[in-house]
Amino acid sequence: MTFFYLPLGSPRWRRVRALQSLLARLAQVVLVALLCGLGVSPATAAVPTGATVQQANGPKVSTVLKPGVLRLGARAVLAITVEGSDRAQLLNLPDVDGLRLQLASGPSRQIYTEIVNGRRSTKSAVSWQIVVEADREGKYTIPPFDLEANGVRLQTEERALEVVRDLRGQELGLLRIESEAEVLIEGQPFRIDVVFGCDAGLGASIDYFDLGLPWIDGLPGVLIELARPDPRAGVEPVVLNSKQQVEAEVAGQARVGERVMNLYRLRLLVTPTRAGRIELDGSVLRFAETRMRRAVFDNRREIVEQFFATAEDLALDVRELPEEGQPIDYTGAIGRLELRASADGRDVRVGDSIKVTVDVTGPGNLEYFDAPAPELLESFRGFRSYGFTEERRSDRRRIVYDLVPVTPDVTEIPPIELPYFNPDTWRYDRLASDAIAIRVRPLEDAGRAGEDGAEEFERDLHDLIVEPIAVGGPASRAPGGATVLSAALGLALGWAALRTAARTGGRDPGSVQERRRRQALRYFERELRSSLDADSDLRAWSQFLADRTSEEPNAWIGRDVRRWATGAAPELSESSLATLQRVGRGLEAAHYGDGRRVRREELAASAAELMEDGL
Repeated sequence: MTFFYLPLGSPRWRRVRALQSLLARLAQVVLVALLCGLGVSPATAAVPTGATVQQANGPKVSTVLKPGVLRLGARAVLAITVEGSDRAQLLNLPDVDGLRLQLASGPSRQIYTEIVNGRRSTKSAVSWQIVVEADREGKYTIPPFDLEANGVRLQTEERALEVVRDLRGQELGLLRIESEAEVLIEGQPFRIDVVFGCDAGLGASIDYFDLGLPWIDGLPGVLIELARPDPRAGVEPVVLNSKQQVEAEVAGQARVGERVMNLYRLRLLVTPTRAGRIELDGSVLRFAETRMRRAVFDNRREIVEQFFATAEDLALDVRELPEEGQPIDYTGAIGRLELRASADGRDVRVGDSIKVTVDVTGPGNLEYFDAPAPELLESFRGFRSYGFTEERRSDRRRIVYDLVPVTPDVTEIPPIELPYFNPDTWRYDRLASDAIAIRVRPLEDAGRAGEDGAEEFERDLHDLIVEPIAVGGPASRAPGGATVLSAALGLALGWAALRTAARTGGRDPGSVQERRRRQALRYFERELRSSLDADSDLRAWSQFLADRTSEEPNAWIGRDVRRWATGAAPELSESSLATLQRVGRGLEAAHYGDGRRVRREELAASAAELMEDGL
């Protein structure tokens, strides 16, 4: 990419600036005239009438329809929740031929505290419940509902509902929702097993399973992800909520009542983000025999006979993380955890780097708590910390610290401590690694010139000689006062020349915009230090990019980085573009509750990397 610069104040530069100003004013006049002709006020033209907006940092709407398969004559309930707003309005109840929709309750307002990635925040929500009844069998689509929250128009997603005359298959099929615990603590991950199957006597004729779990997406206050099945046990393809195919684990055969069932298991990892009651109800299993329908231009599989089985509802109690007894250095760890540490070297010199690896294992929120900070402990005064790297997995958290001993008096790496909450004992506890004995030797030849070795220690610092040089040597050519004054004047003139050069292209180093550009990284790091949730992280990142590129922060929400790079963007390396894309997606996923919060250290390092590459 090539840039053409014009000297500030030159005749050609003035002509270009005048032309830019004229075009900008002309565009404003044309826009105002067009809006007035359409009868739209320019002040309200930012959002067209009737438009639906889902802002990254604004209110979010979710829906849950329970059940998704309804027996004719029974009722389904559609729950609508708007989070992030205490003022929301349901604008309409859509008409659906064959269905009757009636408002049962709402609006119900709620204020709650939520804990995500160890960070607590206070939010509000408004909810409604709609009762759905059917006049006849069939497959229905409930269209979007229109809502307004904080002056923003929102819409729900479409929901599919199937109405059947008889839920045949309750005896031939099995669906069971199993939780490893019924009382949980907010922020504590736990496992839910969805066990399902059908009578083994049906044999291979049953080749289609559809799990209707209406609570798996859209349930407020809960993060749910699918666990990988054990490939050694075998897998079975299953349709989830009639829209996506997943793999379930083959669980073998078991006798249920008087029948032998072929069983399968879908394992879910669930993390409640706030206290309250989690209701997992409305679950339905559809299993069917299918056959391939072949035609010249249309080959597809169609259902020959289908059955339905329902599960008993499951309710879980989520309690708040207690404040009583919480350590001041608590960083959000919850579970039944274990900790151990190891070092890559035990015989080192002063100033050598020691990589200390800390492994945290056991059932708990290994991916979400902040790593311990040993540099804050009094016992680590003999070390200097140069940060850490880490690997987060659901079964292990590995943290590698870079520690440097600064004195030969150090004889061990002190224990690294991790405070955590134990849900078994319902109290806070503390893990500590074993101390690691090390030997720290002084710098080579330190102490040759005297008993304390201070003079020779100075010589070991890159051979820096501090005594005066003999007359006639380099000291005789030391610069005088006139030379120093001339150098100072030269620096001042050079600074003025560089400032003038920096102005080329219309960029003024003294302007507010340019100052924000230069200080973007410092402001970003300051915002990260005070950030309490994923929303604040995303706002800080968008503002940093906006300051560096002279754009609006909202332009970076959901931006296609590759497409942006082909336009009027600085020449960035492939690594920087990948960083922009990865960090942006991670922050937006955390904001919408679909992923874990991006670590502050990773955000700061990514911002510094982008600036070094010329962003």
